[in-house]
Amino acid sequence: MVDAQNAPGIDELRLAQARTEGQLAAVASQLAASVAAEEQLRIELAAGHDTAAQRRIADLEEQLAEARRSQARAEEERAAITAALGRQARKALEHADS
Repeated sequence: MVDAQNAPGIDELRLAQARTEGQLAAVASQLAASVAAEEQLRIELAAGHDTAAQRRIADLEEQLAEARRSQARAEEERAAITAALGRQARKALEHADS
């Protein structure tokens, strides 16, 4: 049989156990929420990396296009200068022959 003097001790233990179990459940819930939040952040980070990579690729493609346009302009200018120099050389030769 349970001694009447020990009964309050058992009740206190049961209350402490219930409180500890409640705290454990709360911590488990917080841990689950933290794990879910961490996974969401990982997903967002991966998406951010993908977005940043796509943006970087777009920037590089635009830089390449600009470089090609500059190269085409330089080639056109070189051709125009070469033609002008050729005309000047022909005129100089014509005057020298005259």
